[in-house]
Amino acid sequence: MYEIKVKGGNVVKIFKDDDEKAVVVYNGVNYDLESMINLIEEKKKNNSVVREEEIQQFEQDPEMRKMVEDSEQDLEKGKVISTDEVLARIRRGNS
Repeated sequence: MYEIKVKGGNVVKIFKDDDEKAVVVYNGVNYDLESMINLIEEKKKNNSVVREEEIQQFEQDPEMRKMVEDSEQDLEKGKVISTDEVLARIRRGNS
């Protein structure tokens, strides 16, 4: 495992997981290095306007993290709803 201190004093850890995939740990969140590189390349291609600060703020929000985890579990279970249904639930105040 390697530990690197980055801008702002945060520590990034890099190691290989049990599947021999490179993993980066930043702010307590594990990221697959290959996926991160793919996202960076995609961002370069699309000239994304999402700032790093916005991504970090989103990732650190416990409510957002829970929503993402719940969504991933729903997808794994095959539970999917349409955009129209999501909007209807929001209007009704349901989740």
